[in-house]
Amino acid sequence: MSTKKSSAQLITEIGYGEKSRNTHFLAKTSGIEDAKECIKIIDEYNDFNQKDMIKALDDYVNFPKFWSKDNPNNGSSLLEIHIGRESSPVMYIKLFKVHYLGSKDIYTDKNGKKKELTIEDFKKNMKLFRYETKADECDFTEDGNYITCRFWWD
Repeated sequence: MSTKKSSAQLITEIGYGEKSRNTHFLAKTSGIEDAKECIKIIDEYNDFNQKDMIKALDDYVNFPKFWSKDNPNNGSSLLEIHIGRESSPVMYIKLFKVHYLGSKDIYTDKNGKKKELTIEDFKKNMKLFRYETKADECDFTEDGNYITCRFWWD
């Protein structure tokens, strides 16, 4: 019995496959669980290790949205996660800066409390993610309403 795979997972399989390897691609995941499945496909690549990656995603990248009571969009991720290859594994994690729209990035923490994810918190968590995953590069860029952190493992 086969499980349906996301487009990001299928692209990752092609990009990291022995016969179909593509050394330059980027796929947007549908969220943290999809990103974990892509990481399992990559498995290990030099210091890129799926066990460390999955733990670090849970610890530093897991911010389920909270819009309002009973909103059906609650629980989706505040962050966009893109995974791919730039010769070696690469991951982009993006935060849409809603404060420009007069709003706040609110998430529900592991204890069920509602909290704001500030840009400072985002940057701090991305630096911790880099440390835990042994990424060789970690760069921040801002483009319009997004702040993006790029991780690369050689």
